Amino acid sequence: LYSRKEKESAFNADPTCGICGQLITSVDDAHMDHKEPHSKGGGTTPENGALTHRYCNLSKSANSAKE
Repeated sequence: LYSRKEKESAFNADPTCGICGQLITSVDDAHMDHKEPHSKGGGTTPENGALTHRYCNLSKSANSAKE
């Protein structure tokens, strides 16, 4: 998991959702998503993280589980 500090840093740098491209209005509505999934060897590093809306990230995870 990404830390709160890492999420806040990403939010302050660019509060745009990496999935839908829309503005994230609150850091509390944000998640950090692994660009390369952790389950496939992706590390929990700033370079492998993408700021997303909580909803977008959870929806993506739910859709990926069905495939």
